[in-house]
This record gives sequence, structure tokens and C-alpha cells, in this order.
Amino acid sequence: MRTSERCGECMKEVRRMLFHEMYGAYFRTVSMILQEAVDGGITEKRIREIVAEHAFAESTLVIPEKLTSGEWPLLVDSGKDGQGQRLRKSVLTDVPERPWSILEKRWLAAILADPRIKIFLTGKELHELGVMLGDTESLFAPGDFVYYDRYEDGDPYTERKYVGIFRQVLRAMRERRMLSLQYTGRFGNVRHILCYPCKLEYSAKDDKFRVLTRSVKGIAYTINMARIQECRVKRAALPAEQVIPEMRKSFVDLELTDKRNALNRAMIHFSDLQKETEKVDEMHYRIRLYYYTDDETELVIRILSFGPMLRVLGPERLTEKIRERIIKQEEMCGLSL
Repeated sequence: MRTSERCGECMKEVRRMLFHEMYGAYFRTVSMILQEAVDGGITEKRIREIVAEHAFAESTLVIPEKLTSGEWPLLVDSGKDGQGQRLRKSVLTDVPERPWSILEKRWLAAILADPRIKIFLTGKELHELGVMLGDTESLFAPGDFVYYDRYEDGDPYTERKYVGIFRQVLRAMRERRMLSLQYTGRFGNVRHILCYPCKLEYSAKDDKFRVLTRSVKGIAYTINMARIQECRVKRAALPAEQVIPEMRKSFVDLELTDKRNALNRAMIHFSDLQKETEKVDEMHYRIRLYYYTDDETELVIRILSFGPMLRVLGPERLTEKIRERIIKQEEMCGLSL
């Protein structure tokens, strides 16, 4: 079979798999309803709530009627609840489970080939996933991607010490506990702090993880994960009445000129940020990017990498910061514009 014919057959198989009724919204919604019905009965009101949340708008006219009328013989009467509402129970004794599609397995195999995902999973979890996937062919390989603007000194994802520290930080975040950290500062000085980890952040350009923390006094610290030398989860938990403060957010308004595929490049480059995009005319777009103020310096560098294709409209504070950055670069390079 020629390559083009083989590819055509593969695409037909993918389409059959993606649009099979078993993987559609109806199947998932009815499965959720039956799961609750197996556990102890379900009311018609609850059926409608599940359909409204997980299916299509018009589905509220179809699914509840099919189930309660008996046209779909999956539910039977089971008395009434404490409020006098009619209960229905599933005719099934086991909760229906949707099997994994081949496409999903291949995608999961590709994700597990990335060394970064392994630091989030335990050895037991990785083994169980390996058994489940068997000899499933990966959808893609890490080597299929070429990074032309990434630093080569990324985090050591396979080193035992790094993985151990990473998982300690994850544990503290999940259990809302205090961390005792000893890390190396940017100037080589060793520091020790007690803090609460707020969130993890990944920089695709640097290929590094950072942990955003708050000290017991409320001071914000952003620490590169690879710089942490020692990490211990303390017994002290975050007090119930105390909430970890959210990182401050800001925004920047940009005007993009769509030359040299700038729009597509900007959408990919800023894909990690919340954004609003508005088309002004055939060549110009207005983009509002939302970002954490702690990342402002990095954002300025990312905006400047687009040259004249991106113009900053505001706020004035950020416009002034970019202007100062350009002047500083001119002075460093001995230029005068």
C-alpha cells in the first residue's frame, strides 16, 4: 500500500475513533447518571442537573425523557427520598466504565516519554501506567520537537536529589504545610527560609521549574527548583483561618502587526498567559495579556523579542519600563537612535 493510501486509512480510523458514540457527550452524561443511580438512587431533578452541566443545551429535552419514560431501559423505580421525590435506581450493578481509545493511549504513552512528567508520579504509578499501556506505540517522541530559543541548562529532571526535593515541595502544597528550604541565591549566597509553597511555575524558555512561596511574614519568594539544596516538610500546617495570598496580577495592552506570521508566533509564544485578542483590521490586532507582576521583567524581554511587530499601548508604567530597557540596551551596545 502506498504511503498516501496508508495515511488516508489511518485518518479514517482516527475519525471513527474520535466520533464513535461511546466517546461522545451522551455516553459520558448517561454514565454519570447511572453511576449516581447505582450508588443509591437518583431523582429526576438531579438527572436534569447532570444533563445541563455535561451535555448539550438541547439534551435536557431528550436524555431525561428517554431515561424516565423507560424508552432507554436503564432505570427502575426505587421509592421516594426523604423529601417525597421519586427515586430511580440503575438496572446495572456495576458502574459503567469507558474504555481508553487507541488515540488516548498513544497520547498518554507520548506524555510518559517526557522526563518532566515522571517527577510528578511515583514509581508505583509509573509501573501501573506502563502495564496498562503495554506495547502501545507513542503518538510522538520528545525528539520530534526542535526548540530554537530554549536555554540548554534546563533542570536535571532525572537526578534523584532533584526529584526528591520536587516531590517534597508537591507534598507540602497538597497538604498545605510549611516548608524549610535551604537554597542558593542568584549571587551564590546560601539562604534558609520557612515558607508556604503557593504554586509551581514552568518556564518553557528556560526549561526550569520555579516554586512561588510566601514566608510566615507574608513576603513573596520565587525560587528556582534546581537551586534548592535541602527541603523538609514541617509539621506546622497552614492555619485554617489563614489563606495563602494570591500572587498579584496585572495586564498589558499590545498592538500587533501581522507581518512575517507574527500573529501565529505571538499566540504560540504567549500561550501560557491568559489573553484577549481583538481584530482591528486585516493587518492589526489588539491583545491584552494578563500576567503575574513577579514575572514582569521576563514578560518585557518576551515582548521585545517581537521587535516592531508588537507595540505596547499601556499601561504607562510598563511602557516606561520597556523604554528604559531599550535605552539600556542601546548604551550597552554603543548605539544611538
